[in-house]
Parts: sequence; structure tokens; C-alpha cells
Amino acid sequence: MRTLILLAMLAAPLSAEPGKVAVVTGASSGIGRAVAEEAAARGWRVVLADIEPKGAEEAAADIRKKGGAALVVKADVSSDADRAALLSASTAVFGGVDLLVNNAGYGYLAATERLDSGEAHKMFEVNYWAMVDLSRRALALMKKPRGGTVMNVASVLGLTPGLAESAQYAASKHAVVGWTRSAEREFKRAGVTLKLVCPSGTKTKFFDHATGPDVNAVRDQLGDAWEDFDPAPKVAKDILDGAAKPGLFILPGKARETLPADLVRLLTE
Repeated sequence: MRTLILLAMLAAPLSAEPGKVAVVTGASSGIGRAVAEEAAARGWRVVLADIEPKGAEEAAADIRKKGGAALVVKADVSSDADRAALLSASTAVFGGVDLLVNNAGYGYLAATERLDSGEAHKMFEVNYWAMVDLSRRALALMKKPRGGTVMNVASVLGLTPGLAESAQYAASKHAVVGWTRSAEREFKRAGVTLKLVCPSGTKTKFFDHATGPDVNAVRDQLGDAWEDFDPAPKVAKDILDGAAKPGLFILPGKARETLPADLVRLLTE
């Protein structure tokens, strides 16, 4: 952990102006990278975490060129040690965490008959258990009097049935939704805001990172719908705009249009 923190400190602009600190996981591409870039544009000091940090390093370099403060941490969120080291690095360099965006995740796509339980467990470690543990660790850093916000990125697939061959992935997102809705009161008592982000289809590298025997089958089910997906920067803006609004749910982009109107009213009123 000491090595990780030292590398992080060397990579960060230590003369950064005092300001709020945002930690974003899965920050090398897609929604995570867009959220980190948008947060930096709004004046946040940003910690970009990813198991493959090349994209995060590119984003961080661009943020620094624009006068922002960015720190890159190579972290496998399925590792307990890396999760602890990530928040320790943010604290060591920037003095703490004010916003945690639990965005890291991927899809294991397999029909039930071809399911590999080991691969499914591995996906749940990233999509669900890492979110729970990082939220728990952030709560300890943010609780009164500091305060802060934890945002857990799920999906509309955590609220509705998923496509065929995507049941395990959808289940991981249902788990994120269920845990976040149930934990909200605990966080509120501690003076920490908890938010649940449920994007609809977003133009990301999801299928580049997906694993399992039925990746192509799920991609084929989408057909031309991919063209109508939301751009990640638009989703990122909606996510950060939603951080200051009341309510647990943030439905960025076309999510409200994707979900049944009655369900949207139930979740947001």
C-alpha cells in the first residue's frame, strides 16, 4: 500500500488549490471517465481509479493541462487491499474524500445453462461487493462533521428485467439497487448523502470489457438500438447535477423515457 500511495503522490499536482475531492472508480473509459472529467471541469480535485489505468492517465493529463488537479491510482476493486489503498491514497494526497462514485463494473454474459459460477462470483465481487465495501470505507471518512456523498452506479437493468443471457449481470445491478435503497437511512444518520444512479443505454466500451460465452448474443439483441444510446458526457453531467438534488434516485440521459412512467413517479416523487 505504501508503494501505491507514493506513486499516487508523485503523479499528483501537489500545489492544487484547496477544494472538494471526488474519487471515481472505473475511470479509464465510459461513464467513469466522463464523470471524472466533468467533476474536474466543475472544480473538483479528482482521483481516477482503474485496473487498467491508461485511459485514466490520459484523462488526468488533460485535466492538469486545463489547470485541474488529478490523481491516478491503479486499483483492482475486487481486491480488499486495493480498495483500502485507494481511499488511503486520496486521503494522503488530497486530505480525504468528499464524493465517491462507485462506477466500476462489467458484464458476465451467459445463458443459465452455460453459467460458470466462478465467473459469475468474480463479476459480483466487482459490481456489488466492491461497491458495498468502498461505500462502507467512505462512510467512515465522510461521517459528521465532514459530510460527503456516495453515488452508486447501477442501471435501469436493476429496476427492470434484462435481456436474455444477461440475467447474472442484471442481478448484480438489482443487488446494487437493493443495497443502496436499504442503506440510505444509515448514511443519512451519519450525515452522508447516498445516491443511486440508474442510466439507460450509454455509449461505452461495455462489450469490449464483457466476458462470457454469450457476449455476441446479447450484443445482437440490441441491434441498431446502440445508435440511440446516450453519450457518456451527457450522462456524466446529469449524474453530477443530480448530486445536489433531493431524492435517492438519479435517472440520467434517457433513463426516464426507458422506464415505465408509473415506476419513474414511484422512484422520484
